[in-house]
Amino acid sequence: MWFPSRKGLISGIIVSGFGAGAFIFDQVQTAFINPHNLKANVTEGPGDEKYFSQHELLGNVPAIFILLGCVYAAMTSVGSLLLTKPEVDGPQTSVYTALIDDTDSGCKESQDPNLYIEDKHPMVVIKTRELWTLWFMFLTNGQAVQFTAALYKTYGQTFISDDRFLAIVGSFASIFNGLGRIFWGYLADRISFRRTMIIQCIAMAFLFMTFTLTEKAGEWMYFIWVCLMFGTFCGNFALFPAATAKAFGQKYFTVNYGIVFSSQIFAGVIGALLAQNLSDSLGWFGMFSLVAGFSILGLILAISFNVKKPNGKDI
Repeated sequence: MWFPSRKGLISGIIVSGFGAGAFIFDQVQTAFINPHNLKANVTEGPGDEKYFSQHELLGNVPAIFILLGCVYAAMTSVGSLLLTKPEVDGPQTSVYTALIDDTDSGCKESQDPNLYIEDKHPMVVIKTRELWTLWFMFLTNGQAVQFTAALYKTYGQTFISDDRFLAIVGSFASIFNGLGRIFWGYLADRISFRRTMIIQCIAMAFLFMTFTLTEKAGEWMYFIWVCLMFGTFCGNFALFPAATAKAFGQKYFTVNYGIVFSSQIFAGVIGALLAQNLSDSLGWFGMFSLVAGFSILGLILAISFNVKKPNGKDI
């Protein structure tokens, strides 16, 4: 409501805090659970996955959930008290017509009713091809999110024994996760959701296909690749909310985006099943290639996504 012509950028700024939060909490968790920097000492699974079995380390895990739960509850409570409705001086500009304004000067009210983006009710939206293209695009791109967040450290432990270094990697990756959301949101406002998503899918496929090279190059390449992967997949969380609002209007946005985001339920289930049933047979390169394949599917869907603004430009 405050910045209707900058939906991508504002979405990115809002969700950047969620992505960058791990910069602090990765260090807190590692310092609390593994204060003596113990090495993983159990090897199993594809690529010799390594895990911890030390009782003094594992005994700290339940307590960290209680600690973080209390911290998150306090932060969320304070944040909720800061929420206010936007204040608009003078006649309120239509959120819909603001979408047609691509200039840096702000929103311009249009008197032409043909330029309004119609608010679409969820019962109408679920019958549209555009909704299901977004849904499946988020589903396929969600595999990159699931596998990167869940396996980057597990893979790193196969050739890096320093747990504190891996925690540092996670912390810096979270910075890329946060700043990347702002970058992708801004880019979508400038060149359109469709073009931005094409770039993101290509970048994600490339990073996954080359991720196993980090084992040969060493810690420096692993550090860079993990940061780039977090800085790339994070774009989903800025792009899809903005695309939903631009495609289907603002009035029913919360429900419409809820439908789009429901794809992540299935993305999590699919990712867990693939990791459990295929990791032994495919190995690390095979698993990363599989995720790259999902990104390529997302690329194809992005190319086919053809929703226009009322002025004829891509949203």
